Amino acid sequence: MWRRSAIDEAGGWEHDTLTEDTDLSYRAQLKGWKFLYLQDVECPAELPVEMTAFKTQQARWAKGLIQVSKKILPRVLKSDVSRHQKIEAVYHLTANISYPLMIVLSVLLLPAMIIRFYQGWFQMLYIDLPCSWLRRSPFPASIWFRKRTVSEKAGCGRCSICRS
Repeated sequence: MWRRSAIDEAGGWEHDTLTEDTDLSYRAQLKGWKFLYLQDVECPAELPVEMTAFKTQQARWAKGLIQVSKKILPRVLKSDVSRHQKIEAVYHLTANISYPLMIVLSVLLLPAMIIRFYQGWFQMLYIDLPCSWLRRSPFPASIWFRKRTVSEKAGCGRCSICRS
């Protein structure tokens, strides 16, 4: 549920991305609006009936998040929000970049395995140990920066539902 004043203050509904709701949400948060997640509110939704429609939907969402990241992420990084919120925005908006990067990594894996076959144990540990640590770092970071659900009373005055 949105307040009309939150939408207006954020610049209104813009149609230059495929995920207009994400775009509007980030713009409203940059204007100081807070959001409250209510677990007991249910919204009926329809899932795509066919797998091709589901794939199309996922592709649209992926493209939309990349569009929003190109549009909004520079503003988020320059804004006064906390470092935690900036990292969360980067993780959220650039999550789909990992798929093309996985393809590049897969292509580079065979030459790396051939080169590594001719190296000694010291060189292998010298290269593999730091790479292994770096590879594991984003997953724990995403857990640490996960937003906590805070239950607040209705009428708190701080979220977009209660703020007048």
